[in-house]
Amino acid sequence: MGSLGASVDFVGLVAAEDVARHSALLAGNGVTPYLLGEDELPTGAIIVIVSGERRTMLTEKGANAKLTPDAVTDRLLTGAAILHFTGYSVFSQSHQASLRNLVQRATTLGVCISVDPASSGFIADFGVDRFLESVSVPTCSSPISRRVECSPGLTTRFTLRSGSATASMSSHSPSIRPVSS
Repeated sequence: MGSLGASVDFVGLVAAEDVARHSALLAGNGVTPYLLGEDELPTGAIIVIVSGERRTMLTEKGANAKLTPDAVTDRLLTGAAILHFTGYSVFSQSHQASLRNLVQRATTLGVCISVDPASSGFIADFGVDRFLESVSVPTCSSPISRRVECSPGLTTRFTLRSGSATASMSSHSPSIRPVSS
């Protein structure tokens, strides 16, 4: 979005020696970086294996594992239109109160919340009700519409690969229903 001219800020945590390199890469694509450096852990990495329609992802969170929602300051939220985060942020159990606080701070400042819920398997393991409680039902669309789409009227539609997770999401509230891919 930054490369298309939208004002985009990115908050992240990388290995201290990678801050300048990653900041330059982000800035070169129109994104304002707010990267913190971690002295003990490396920058996170992901290997994606694609075989036909299947994707397998091997992740190492690295320094990113220490990033908390508190890194998103009210100064960054002031004037922001959208706060986007992934479900992986939700699954970090040690930061649940901090994440709920971030969502509350953002919505109080009039910022729309966008969530890419990530893996349906993770949501099923984490618990659908617990996931929805953590994100306080977001109020706008995720860029990955096949996974989650939310309207200003707080109508949430989830598509999850797991039948039991989809059924559980649908039964959570009449306003939550599965959508096709």
